[in-house]
Order: sequence, then structure tokens, then C-alpha cells
Amino acid sequence: MLPLDFDLGRFEGDLIVLSATAPGKKPEPEIYEHTIGRAGVDASRTLYVGEDSKETDAAEKLGMKSYLIRTLPEDLKALSDALVATRSD
Repeated sequence: MLPLDFDLGRFEGDLIVLSATAPGKKPEPEIYEHTIGRAGVDASRTLYVGEDSKETDAAEKLGMKSYLIRTLPEDLKALSDALVATRSD
């Protein structure tokens, strides 16, 4: 669950997939395959962010990169800042 003050507007909206609106349930492969297909790139160029190691492991099995959130909101803020900085390079 994202914190209420998390700004999804910092990212490309078409590339954000929220599990509540995606097919399948985590950690089943369908949700990750949907995400990869929606991105239209190789799985190795996608990132799954989650709070459960079973889910991050499932994403990695399909070739995605993953980031395990351990403490909200600190981890989420650090990840968000790093991704935005990378995007502007």
C-alpha cells in the first residue's frame, strides 16, 4: 500500500501497473507478464517494487529487476528519488 503522500506523478503514468487493476494475483506470473507486455521492453528493463520477497522473487524469475521495500516510507522515497534521477540522466 502506497503512502497517501506518494507522488505517482513523478513517473510515466502509462508504465505504472497497480496490482488492484492488473490481471492475476501476486505472486502468480500473469501479473508480471502483463506488466512486461505493457512496458513493451525486455523484462530485464522493467522493475517490480514490493514488500514481499515471494513477489520480488517471482518477478526476478521472469527476468525483471526487483526492489524489496523493507521500511515505508523511507525505502519508497529513496527508490523514487533514485529512479527520477536516473530518468533525467
